[in-house]
Amino acid sequence: MRSCASCGGGWPRLPELYGRGALVTGGGRGVGLAVARGLAGAGARVAILARSSEELEQAADETGALPLVADVRDRAAVETALGHAQVELGPLDVLVNNAGTLAAIGPLAEVDPADWWLDVETTLRGALLCTQALLPGMLERGRGAIVNVSSYAGTRPNPYQSGYAAGKAALLSLTESLAAETAGRGVAVFAVSPGYVRTAMTDRLRESGWASKAGAGGEVDPARAGELVVFLASGAGDALSGRFLHALDDWEALARGADKIARDDLYVMRLRKPE
Repeated sequence: MRSCASCGGGWPRLPELYGRGALVTGGGRGVGLAVARGLAGAGARVAILARSSEELEQAADETGALPLVADVRDRAAVETALGHAQVELGPLDVLVNNAGTLAAIGPLAEVDPADWWLDVETTLRGALLCTQALLPGMLERGRGAIVNVSSYAGTRPNPYQSGYAAGKAALLSLTESLAAETAGRGVAVFAVSPGYVRTAMTDRLRESGWASKAGAGGEVDPARAGELVVFLASGAGDALSGRFLHALDDWEALARGADKIARDDLYVMRLRKPE
């Protein structure tokens, strides 16, 4: 693991995270890079995984993270990369499933089915394979945090990006189902939305001409997503396992009100019917 060139200044080191292993997929840029900065700054030993080796090397130089080149849809590649990470860093107690694509932009009747499925598969199969690779060890050790980076796009109509939205919606269901499986076993599972962060993906959406029809909303600093993940990875939000949190939420207040949130079935995706 390299030394961190820029992540120590604004991030307090947390005893709950210091020296613990963490993996961030899609960690070479954008939200994933911001999350890697946050975890490294808090003292975690971080690995970042992506398909682009050039972006990974730049991100690794900045954050001190271990770079891993792999396609999250490829089971053998994921298992090899994560095995190497655990040899280098020790057990990985934090998993951030952030990898995603936005290849299918435009009307559903016109987009390439392969692009549409790529958007679903990168988000959902990627999260599945990385989780399957690391969850057994977390359960054996009785500690761990899995953070799935979803989006409000998965909770409401998202025209002209339906593959992306479908993958993010499925990730919300996966989060809640897995949280129910791991309850009481030391592993918390969360879904988070970083908000609308300007990235290469969102720039491509704007350039496509469909962004105004999809409704982008106001921009959020990606560092806020890093802070949210650090909060959850530290264990401070374990009572919110299974819930969907936004980067701009008041997470400490939500954690204090976790019992009421559970009683009222809030921060989850539900079918609403009239009384």
